Amino acid sequence: MSHKIRSAMADRDAEYKLAGLVKVDDAYFGGASEGSSNSGRGTEKTPVIVAVSVDENDHPLYVKMEVVESLNQDGARDFAVKYVVPDSKIITDGLNIYTIISNAKAFVAGTFHGLDRNHLQRYLNEFCYRFNRRHREPELFNRLLKACTCARPVTYAELT
Repeated sequence: MSHKIRSAMADRDAEYKLAGLVKVDDAYFGGASEGSSNSGRGTEKTPVIVAVSVDENDHPLYVKMEVVESLNQDGARDFAVKYVVPDSKIITDGLNIYTIISNAKAFVAGTFHGLDRNHLQRYLNEFCYRFNRRHREPELFNRLLKACTCARPVTYAELT
């Protein structure tokens, strides 16, 4: 049931793209590989592209996150085409979106005590859905219930 709810969240967020000024960065989720003391790049952690649209005061509006095979120019371009409105201004490096990244990591680690790569995207979708609707909390339950009634079933095969 939880995965169906997360699927409905992902379907609803997929209808929207980021626009205006969009800040993009990378993040790594998951624990270091066994016996490894490394962190960040070069580890067995899962790479994720994170993008945040911001208002004129540099406050975050909406977020998108996607698990990727590797962080490279082609993957970043594909992400931008998929999640960012054309003619938006995209900037990277030296950004202040680390708060969102650290909140997402705390959400995953604190709530679910870590996840493997197979399910990470679903939980990032949940984080994004909640974040993107943080100012609409009174409407959240009814909107999510409606999204769930319209969502396709999630099969056992998809989960394993």
